[in-house]
Amino acid sequence: MTTTRLLNLAEAAQRLGYSVSGFRKLVRSGRGPRFVRLAPRGHFRFVESDLAEFLEQAASAPVKRHRAPIKSQFGLDYPAF
Repeated sequence: MTTTRLLNLAEAAQRLGYSVSGFRKLVRSGRGPRFVRLAPRGHFRFVESDLAEFLEQAASAPVKRHRAPIKSQFGLDYPAF
């Protein structure tokens, strides 16, 4: 897959609520291994016929926060950044 196509896919995932780093983590984590393959030289290669299904799964997956909220010593909750 070309770099342009990968960027288009990353933009589509970003519109679904994933950050670029979150999209990279999703790809690298191996979730949906039949949709995403890692090429030998470290470039991402996607199975074209499964792109739509992959994006549908990404859209239906809950968006997770990377870190839990921080509790202060006074018991106040701070939002995760």
